[in-house]
Amino acid sequence: MIFTLSLLSCKGEDEGTSLDSSAKDWEETKSKEGNNYSYQVVSQSWTGYGTSTTLKVVDGQVSEREYTAYQIEEGGDRVILSEYSESMDSLGSHDEGAGIYTIDELYDQCEGEYLSVDAAKNTIYFSTFKNGLLQTCGYVPSNCMDDCFVGFKISLIAFEE
Repeated sequence: MIFTLSLLSCKGEDEGTSLDSSAKDWEETKSKEGNNYSYQVVSQSWTGYGTSTTLKVVDGQVSEREYTAYQIEEGGDRVILSEYSESMDSLGSHDEGAGIYTIDELYDQCEGEYLSVDAAKNTIYFSTFKNGLLQTCGYVPSNCMDDCFVGFKISLIAFEE
């Protein structure tokens, strides 16, 4: 049975939470719920192209990755362009999709790679879900016009009982 944290849906963001505070919230949640969870990373272009990657973590290690690329057509229909599913034996066998990381590793990436860029040359984005857990971390270089976000956007986190 999967217990999904209802506060982690796209009901809203909290931009007032710091990375340190969010990391502490993550550690507290993980110690309460366990180190078995799945999360979804999404991307969306203004052109209608989008991707979704779901990663499953068991005992603190990524064990599965599923990916879908799609195009939103005029009228709102979603056309699947490509998809795959990787298990422990085949993890990393595809180039497309979000990287094979635990959320702990995403917190490290957020701090070391995305929030540390020069704020004078980039617009930096960091947000959390209403319960304080990491949702968005990345940046857009100044004067970039379209689809320039570098980082990640998590759409949901679910813990397994």
